[in-house]
Amino acid sequence: MCDTSGLMHCGNLAFSSLNSYASHITYLTIGSIVQDSEQDWMEQAACMDKVYLGGVCNIAACDISDSRDSLFSSRDPHVGGAIVHRQIYTDYSAVFTVAPDWPRVTWDNSNLYRRGWVMQERWLSPRIIHFSQFPIWECRSGLVTEGFPLSDGHRTSDSFSGFPESQREWLFAHQNKMGIIQRWWEVVDHYTQCSLTYPSDKLVAIAGMARVFSTLTNEPYYAGIWGGEHLVLSLLWHRMPICSLPAAMATQSYRGARLDKCCPCSTTSVNLMVAPSWSWAALDGHILTREYSLLVQPLAEFVSAHLVPKSEDIFGQLINGELTLRGILFRIPNPTEHKYALVGWLDYQRRTNFEIPLYFLPLAELRPLVLPPHAPQPRTFGGLFVQVAENFSGKRAFQRIGCMQVNQTRYPQLLDADQWEKLENLHSPVEQGELITLV
Repeated sequence: MCDTSGLMHCGNLAFSSLNSYASHITYLTIGSIVQDSEQDWMEQAACMDKVYLGGVCNIAACDISDSRDSLFSSRDPHVGGAIVHRQIYTDYSAVFTVAPDWPRVTWDNSNLYRRGWVMQERWLSPRIIHFSQFPIWECRSGLVTEGFPLSDGHRTSDSFSGFPESQREWLFAHQNKMGIIQRWWEVVDHYTQCSLTYPSDKLVAIAGMARVFSTLTNEPYYAGIWGGEHLVLSLLWHRMPICSLPAAMATQSYRGARLDKCCPCSTTSVNLMVAPSWSWAALDGHILTREYSLLVQPLAEFVSAHLVPKSEDIFGQLINGELTLRGILFRIPNPTEHKYALVGWLDYQRRTNFEIPLYFLPLAELRPLVLPPHAPQPRTFGGLFVQVAENFSGKRAFQRIGCMQVNQTRYPQLLDADQWEKLENLHSPVEQGELITLV
């Protein structure tokens, strides 16, 4: 039996905060639901986007650590407004105003927004009141704080160019297809810095966002990656390395996740029970992708995808999934000699068996890496490191183990001379390509 008294305490406070001016609100939904049925959980999780999009206002208890804490923070209401200073000069005076950026402080540091499940209710709700030491009102048309109320129809960002806009305004803004896909990766950027109690929730906890984006992209959805002309470049995601951080810092927490568990040198294994290796959802840690503006031309092409969802929801949990591309594999000679040069590019260095053949699969030609001025600009290639998947019956398939951006000037020993010549002369995946299945 689960003790829900804490939920009722926080819920009563939330209801009392609305009751004085929102008597037309009939229902108050509390975002912690106790369920002992997996089937019911999957059904309810699949419609959370409708709950958030259809709500009147979301009440976010930003500073609480659990449901027993108060919705209201201990604070001094007279602290937190703008700092105004008038400077008098010889023949004129000037007024300087410093606007504290409490919205970004709240979004980046509050206990609530370190949780992965909160992402979609934070961005899909049409309105949200952030209850923190410096309360914030946010809707699709603007963002207001105590120190900067809406004045004569003008928002704070109208007067202060660096002040953040409403995230709802950004999320639903009209853009071209590339802009929408890039926006999705910004969502993934934020989401993968948050924590989840159960790794199996990785795709489920962002499924509501994916459904909204599916109406914007009009493209099929493959385990966190959108189909269409940008799919191949989207496979060039990578995890942010933290090997350069001091050892003391690397064992600390950031946004609820242990930093040493996000490092490519970590012993943690790829979680292929959550997503296939080619999906960012298979890895823990902060995920980034390449800028689409870096693309010169694709060197692999999408052929087909086959995903088996755990339920009928293609946006939710998966049993397995495979992606078939047409491209060219380059077997890396003597990979053990390159293991230290490759460490920063592998998803999990310590789990890589360099005794198994290692291949480089070029996916795209990219704009050159930074080189000294007037230096020759070699062709630069973005691609995946793959190995033959173990225990995969039926056909030869490969598993992603890393991602790298290379050129012959910077990494001349990665391939032999004949391989580099073949790669340098490659301009289309259909020239000499073979079908390659990634799992």
